[in-house]
Amino acid sequence: MINLILEHKWEILFYTEIMGWILTIFLLFARYYFQSKIAFLMSIILIFIVDYIPSIVLPVLDFFYTDNLQLWVKDGGFLFSLTAVLLFIVGGTIGKRYVKIIDDKILNIVNKRRTKNYPS
Repeated sequence: MINLILEHKWEILFYTEIMGWILTIFLLFARYYFQSKIAFLMSIILIFIVDYIPSIVLPVLDFFYTDNLQLWVKDGGFLFSLTAVLLFIVGGTIGKRYVKIIDDKILNIVNKRRTKNYPS
């Protein structure tokens, strides 16, 4: 089972990142458009389960099952670990800014729809 996961680690990382962004957008819609605390909390939990946990576990598994951190690109071991670390760095720095931009846009869209549907 672990070998199957490690053989497809790039695909798993790619799809978990995509699902993380989709769930982030849903989280913002749940926050503003649906105004549902339950949907907001569920999307936070899903983001951790679907995006953060696999992004943390996959490089650790790769490191332990390749027995060392390879300093060359053999079997994609070092490149995979480097990519995972870079995703964490980008997510913690630049990613926050992008989430804020998306947050502001969704808030503007929701406010425009509310004022259009309920004129004062």
